[in-house]
Amino acid sequence: METWALWIVTPLLGAFIGWVTNRVAIKMLFHPREQFLGFQGLIPKRKKEIATKVAKVVSEQLLRSDDIKKKIQEAGKLTEEKAKDYGQAFLEERPGLNALIPKALKNQATAALSGAVKKFTAEFSTEILQELNIAGLVEERVASFENDKLEELIKKISSKELKHIEILGGVLGGLIGLINAVVVYWT
Repeated sequence: METWALWIVTPLLGAFIGWVTNRVAIKMLFHPREQFLGFQGLIPKRKKEIATKVAKVVSEQLLRSDDIKKKIQEAGKLTEEKAKDYGQAFLEERPGLNALIPKALKNQATAALSGAVKKFTAEFSTEILQELNIAGLVEERVASFENDKLEELIKKISSKELKHIEILGGVLGGLIGLINAVVVYWT
């Protein structure tokens, strides 16, 4: 082999092989979608497990029950204020009724309405969290994705990194080809 061919072709061939290998490996994460000759892509094969893990992360790290309950209760405080305002506006729109009801009774009624809303919000937030199984909902949703939809989602999230993996395969293959050329040249 000519010396120039050794130094150019070997690293280029190594780079090409490294790039193709990583490209095929990335493709094999998603394909084949259905089992073929005893093999199935990693993502389709483990979709249920992936759904369970994603659901766990979402429910424990992103949408924790405590945070949701806190937000519901904060919304309840706003609702309490609105209930007071609504009660006062209701009476003000009815001047005859407003004049008949003593101020102390109006205040008690407004406080009772506000208290009822507060109690309802506290009970509602606890009940809704018991009924709202965030992990179950997320797991069900991810598991129900069609394989091509899941592939599209993962590629949309990590396309830049997947491209870097392909390029890195080419770079490493090129370096290995260069090392191979050095070994062949010196032996």
